[in-house]
Amino acid sequence: DINKLTDDLKLFVSNLFQTTGNELFLSDNNNITSTLLYEMATSNDFLKPLESFNKRRLYANLQNDFMVPLGTAAILPDDTVKKFRNSYNNIKGIVRVFSSLHSDNTCDSNSDHTNEMINSLNNIGWEKVIVSFPGFIPMAHNKIAAVEKFPNTLDKLLGFPEGQFVMDNASEWLTQDEF
Repeated sequence: DINKLTDDLKLFVSNLFQTTGNELFLSDNNNITSTLLYEMATSNDFLKPLESFNKRRLYANLQNDFMVPLGTAAILPDDTVKKFRNSYNNIKGIVRVFSSLHSDNTCDSNSDHTNEMINSLNNIGWEKVIVSFPGFIPMAHNKIAAVEKFPNTLDKLLGFPEGQFVMDNASEWLTQDEF
């Protein structure tokens, strides 16, 4: 199960990188409000610059991204992540596009502080694009960005060019005029 693998990797990295790992994975729930991650998600010093952009869009992998899981990338609570994964499990491509302006995204499975961070970031207003690369290899992080480190060899073998449609979508969205 990829989710079990992800949880095990989080625990390993959290322990390996100690304070930084605990902050990144919010492992130290007793002290979460003093972490940089919490401050960045809730403080106007960090939120105001994000709000200054006229257009805000994020792309997130539905599954197979061990570097930035869906809940983190799309600023979603655990319950929503589970619903999306159940709904779009074997579909490839862009599976959902939606906005999160001033929505209440709390859920019972997240801590109060995690919900506070989710709500604070979502209140800025984002267009969210959920992308799916089904399979068993957890390399979606490089696919979503169509990474080309080793063109014509390893990249193709691992399927990284599969994400070119995502980059095309992003560039088309960025160049659209707002009216």
